[in-house]
Amino acid sequence: MNWLKALASWFLRSKWDQRLQLIAFAVTFVVIVLGILLWDTLITLSTGVTYPGIFVHSLVGSGAIFVPIPSIASVCAGGWLLDLNPLVVALVAASGEVLGELVGYVAGFGGGMFINRWKIFQPMRNWMRSRGTIALFVFALIPNPLFDILGLMAGGLRYPLYRFMIVVWIGKVLKNLAVGYACIYGIETVINSL
Repeated sequence: MNWLKALASWFLRSKWDQRLQLIAFAVTFVVIVLGILLWDTLITLSTGVTYPGIFVHSLVGSGAIFVPIPSIASVCAGGWLLDLNPLVVALVAASGEVLGELVGYVAGFGGGMFINRWKIFQPMRNWMRSRGTIALFVFALIPNPLFDILGLMAGGLRYPLYRFMIVVWIGKVLKNLAVGYACIYGIETVINSL
C-alpha cells in the first residue's frame, strides 16, 4: 500500500507532461492486459461478419502492434459475401482501426521521454510537424504493417491527437472503400469469367 501512496504523491508533484506519460503508459498496459484476458471473446465477436463484427475485427487488427491480423478480410467478406453496404463497412472498419491505432499512439506518447532523448528523433520532430499529416494519410491509405511505427513515432513526438485521428480515419475509410469495392467487383469478375 505504501507504493500506492508513493505513486499518488509523485503524481501530484510531477509536471503535467509526466502525468500524461504515466496515464498513457497505464492505458496501454490496461488495453494489452484486457486484450490478452478477453482474447477468446474478441475472436468470437469478430467471427460474425456483420457491422459489429467488422468493427471488433478492425479494432483488434489495428490494436495488435506488429502482429498481422488481416482485418481487410472482414471488409472484403462483408461487402462480397454478405452484401453489406461497402460504404458503411468502410466507415465502421475505419472507426475500429483508428481506435486500434490509438494503442500505438499512446505507447509512443508514454515512451516519449525515451524517444525524445534519441538524437535520431530530433530531426524527425520537425519533419513530423511539417509533413506528418501527409505521411499519416498516405500510410493509412495503403495497407501495410509499417503504420504501427508511424503511430508510435506520432505519439512519441506529441503529434496532436485530434489531427492524428482525423487524418488516419479519412485514409482508412478510403482504403477500406477501395478494398470493399475491389473485392465485390474483382471476385465477381473472376467467377463470371470461369
